[in-house]
Amino acid sequence: MTKSTLLFIFLVVSYQNSFAQNVCNGTQTGGFRIPVLANSVVALNTTDYRLCNPGSVSTQLSVAITTGSTVTYDYNYGGGAFNGVAATTRAYPTAGTFTIAQRIAEANGTFRYACRKIEVVSTPPVRAALVQSCVDREVIVVLNTANPYPNYLLNWGDNSLVQRLTTNDRGLQLKKTYANTQPKLLSISTPTVVNGCSPAPFQTTFIPIVNGTPPAPVIQAVTMQNAAQATIVFQQSPNTTYEIFVKDGANGTYKSAGPATSPKVVAGLDSTKVNFFQVVARNTCNKTNSSLETPNLRLNVVAENNKNTLNWNAFPNSPFRVLTINRVGGPNTPFANTSRTEFIDTNIECGVNYTYQLQAQVGNVTPVVLTSQPRTIKAISDKIPVALTDLIVNVLKNQATLSINIRGNYSEVLVARATQTTGKFEEIARIPKTVGFNGLYTDLKADPSKERLYYQVSYTNLCNIKSDTSAQLSPIFLDKNYKTGGSNDLYALNWTPYRAFRPADRLVSYVTEYITQTGTRATDINGRALPPGAASTQLFQVFDPLKLNTQQAKIRIRMTSRAGVVSYSNEIDYAVPAHVFVPDAFSPDNSGLNDVLEVKGFFIKTFKIIIFNRWGQAVYASEDRKKAWDATINGAPAEAGNYAYTAEISDFLGAKTVKTGKLVLIR
Repeated sequence: MTKSTLLFIFLVVSYQNSFAQNVCNGTQTGGFRIPVLANSVVALNTTDYRLCNPGSVSTQLSVAITTGSTVTYDYNYGGGAFNGVAATTRAYPTAGTFTIAQRIAEANGTFRYACRKIEVVSTPPVRAALVQSCVDREVIVVLNTANPYPNYLLNWGDNSLVQRLTTNDRGLQLKKTYANTQPKLLSISTPTVVNGCSPAPFQTTFIPIVNGTPPAPVIQAVTMQNAAQATIVFQQSPNTTYEIFVKDGANGTYKSAGPATSPKVVAGLDSTKVNFFQVVARNTCNKTNSSLETPNLRLNVVAENNKNTLNWNAFPNSPFRVLTINRVGGPNTPFANTSRTEFIDTNIECGVNYTYQLQAQVGNVTPVVLTSQPRTIKAISDKIPVALTDLIVNVLKNQATLSINIRGNYSEVLVARATQTTGKFEEIARIPKTVGFNGLYTDLKADPSKERLYYQVSYTNLCNIKSDTSAQLSPIFLDKNYKTGGSNDLYALNWTPYRAFRPADRLVSYVTEYITQTGTRATDINGRALPPGAASTQLFQVFDPLKLNTQQAKIRIRMTSRAGVVSYSNEIDYAVPAHVFVPDAFSPDNSGLNDVLEVKGFFIKTFKIIIFNRWGQAVYASEDRKKAWDATINGAPAEAGNYAYTAEISDFLGAKTVKTGKLVLIR
């Protein structure tokens, strides 16, 4: 494509854009409105709307549109190309007359337009200045000479008569002496209406000055961010400037820390001394007033053997109202004696960092909250850590697994093992905390089914001091069950006996526990805890599945030692087959006893029964165990005599059983 061709296309496009069709000429098939009385929008006759400047307009769609259509607005449409935006609100910062054009782009590619005009009227607000006089409770207000309006209304804010002003009062000092020092809202408005718009009034709130002296500032809080920086919070009054002064130590000299607004951060404090703060207020008459001096709280913390010692400065001339030591992570310690200046924390662990902060309140009418800087220190102690008690040993997959719960900080866990043969504990594992120890340790080199095992656990704290040794844990091994006496319900439990090396670790009790398919656990269904002794390592147990409400369960033995340590044996599965009972005779004589043939049982998932007459013909069949045979064939009474049946069942464990038998129908 040549340069001349490109120039021709550019000129054609420019020509078309320059003479784009005015979308406001022609039929207006779109539609929108601007809510009146909002943002000072007024409906007019000559133009569509008037807006009191400064303000904004909001457009609202007023016609129905189809699904998939889009609506855009050009808020300063000039009659040519449409430059629309999706926004439905537009502010107009300058006066003038503007056209708002709407375009609805239908989903089928057609366009609908609508246009409205808006006149933005310039209404400058009333401007004035207020000066606090140095005469008692007197103020001076000056109406700005640039105000364009002929008349004004001055409301002094004290329920006195509204004062009427004219253009002759612009630039003059208008004075007022108030009867009290209550806060006042002074306002100057104009009754002039410009094209239906009322200019915004001048308004200011202030407190009249008494005798030229500002109110005394009140310090509300002093918070130490660190040893050399504090944040001061204080009350402020209108038409008043403030300055912070600081002195180091009770006998120091106050020095300015510069102008201030609340809150004020004061840096560069002498961290070796208690700092005192004072806020000075200065009004427009250059009169000053000072707050009471308020010291900060200096908290010192020293790590000593088996304790952290805290001390702080007292408040001069009066005790604290409230005094609390806050320790990060707890516990917090409030003091009933608010005159104290020392606290000793003995609830510590060696090598652990502790962070403290002191908070106090002083004053009765307006309390001042004082907060010290946070202080962190690492505890030191030669105390031997207490022995672990929250220990369990389980037999899982023929291996002993220890569950170790250490409440607190530690650096390493030590596990020792002994056997019934050696009787000597030897260290078998050192587990650093850094490896992500989850509290479980499995002994892969010992088999509790072959020998008696004993474990002891200890740990070292962050100062590498070893704890006392725990009471010993001993896993027990439960033999597989077997049936006795020809019963399907009677089982024998056999487990290895517990033998302790120390009297404190002797057995207290064995208890059988059942773990059902739902995950619930039930104590021995006979409700008994077995006494210690050789005979207690075997139990003939009636496994009643109906009481457990399950066809299958796991059983384990729970052992508790005299020291309170719990151990669990391995788990073994117990299951019973589905039970089915078919009567061998019934008599349909309406006596209420054995009138129908009803199949009974439990743990039956699927069921099917077929009854045959003496010639081998099927006379009844059903897959509903709850449905009984009423001794009829095709609605007619069946003959008395001998019959045979075949019952096919499957249980919830997937086992299938076929049962056959004979029965007698008696009439």
